Amino acid sequence: MNGSRYKNRKIVFGMAFITAAMFSACSTVKVSDVVKLPEFRDAATEAGSFTYPDPAEAPAVPTDLRSAREWDQAAKLIIKRAATVDVPEDPYANISDAEIAREIQALKNKVKEYKLDDPVE
Repeated sequence: MNGSRYKNRKIVFGMAFITAAMFSACSTVKVSDVVKLPEFRDAATEAGSFTYPDPAEAPAVPTDLRSAREWDQAAKLIIKRAATVDVPEDPYANISDAEIAREIQALKNKVKEYKLDDPVE
């Protein structure tokens, strides 16, 4: 068991080292160098010509809101539909604490069997 812990730590440290190496490599690339490449030149010139819409052209008040009457009608319809829904009975409503404890133990035993059958360890 100690061997697997050592192996897992080794993997985690290795992944952390690789990630750190990747980040340090990325920090050496400058955006200005990337923009000079022919593959990115068109995209860079298009991005520079983008203009944002003028906020003065935006409407002051939204025009697509429901009226209070429409909201009330929709809410009443939802309430009416909710009253017609048949709620199923809870199959676990009458289970005793002892039955719950037995079911928990049975599930723990299944997990233990699964772990014993695991070919990794």
